[in-house]
Amino acid sequence: MSDRYMGFYASRPFWAMSKPNFNILAEQGYGDVGRAFTDMMSEQVFVRETNDYSLKICRDGMVLLQIKHLAEETDVEFAAGRVAAMDTIVSRWARYLDCLNTIYLLLDSTVIRETNFGYFHLSEITHRDAFPISLPEGKFTGGSPPQSYSEKYWMGRFLSDYNIPNDGLLPFHYGKIQQLLVDMRMQTREQFQMPENLFVSLARDFEVIYYSPKGVEILAQLTKSLSEYKNGNFATSLILAWFVIELFLKDRWNRFIDSRQSRDDTGELRFYPSENDRPKRQKKIFTKYGIEAISNFLELMEIIPLEVFKKIDVLRGERNKNVHREQTPSTDPTICHSAFEVIQYFVKEDVNIEISLSTGYSTMVP
Repeated sequence: MSDRYMGFYASRPFWAMSKPNFNILAEQGYGDVGRAFTDMMSEQVFVRETNDYSLKICRDGMVLLQIKHLAEETDVEFAAGRVAAMDTIVSRWARYLDCLNTIYLLLDSTVIRETNFGYFHLSEITHRDAFPISLPEGKFTGGSPPQSYSEKYWMGRFLSDYNIPNDGLLPFHYGKIQQLLVDMRMQTREQFQMPENLFVSLARDFEVIYYSPKGVEILAQLTKSLSEYKNGNFATSLILAWFVIELFLKDRWNRFIDSRQSRDDTGELRFYPSENDRPKRQKKIFTKYGIEAISNFLELMEIIPLEVFKKIDVLRGERNKNVHREQTPSTDPTICHSAFEVIQYFVKEDVNIEISLSTGYSTMVP
C-alpha cells in the first residue's frame, strides 16, 4: 500500500477527539521528548478506508486524503525513475484539490448542522494550502511545509518551534509544559475539541459525494463560490454558483430524456444528444436546448417545483447581466443567498445529503 497522501489544515485549528495529555512529556527521557511530542500531535485518531480512497484525521486537525489509484501511479513512476508529464501532474493535483475542498465544505457543514455553530472560516484550498505528505509505516516524519497559514500548524508538530527556553539536559518538567500551552496554536485549539460523531458524519457524507456522478466537482465548485462570497466578490460567487445549478438542471433534463428514449422500427433513436450525432438523412428532434428552455420545460413537467424555478429564472438573469457586462458587478449578497438555497435543494434531492452553509452573515440550514 502506498504511503503518499495529500493534506490540509482548516483555517481555524481544533483538537480532533480530545486534547493530548502533554503531562506524559515530563515522563520522557530528554532525547525522546521531541519525538513523543510529534507523535502526539500527528496521531491518527479517525480513519475511513474504502477501495478507492483513505481519509484520515490527525489529533492536531491535519486532514489527510489518499486517492489510491493516483498514489499507486506515482509509486510506479518513482520506482521506475520516471517523472510524470506535466499535464498528468496538474490533473492529479486538480483531482486532489477538488476532493480536499469537498471535504472542507462537508466538515464546515457537519459542524454547523450538528452544533449549530459556524466555527470555521471557509475558504478555497489551493496548491499553496494543500501539501503532499508521506507516512512511512504510518508515521509522520516531516517534509516540506505548505506556503500559507497551514505552515504554522505544520511546524507546530515540532517541539523545537515553540518558545521554550533550553536549559540543558534537565527533564521536560511541568513548568515547560505550561509554557507550551500558552502558545497561540495551543490556545486557539482549546476553543473546539471535535468529537468522533462529527467525523463519522463527515466520512459518511464524503463517501456519498465521492461515488455520486460529478458529486466532488459540484461541491468543490460550491466551495469556490462560497469563498468568493466571503471575500465580498458577489458577482464572481454568483457565476461560480450558477455553474453548479446548470449541472443539476442538465442532469435532470438528461435523465428525463433518457426515460423517454426509444427506437423506431428501423432502429433509429427517437432523440439525438446533439446535431452532430444525428444522421444527416434524419429530421428527428435533437435535444440540445439552452438552459432557459431546459429550466422552463422542467418546471412545466413538474420535475422542478415552481418556487425553485422562479429563483433559478432570476439567478439566470442576474448571471447573464454580470457575464455580458450589462450592469456593474453586483454588490448585493442576497442574490448569492438565493443561489446557495437552490444548490442546497438540489444536493438534498439529487445526492441525498443535507449541507448547511455559513455565509458569514447567517447560518443557512435547510
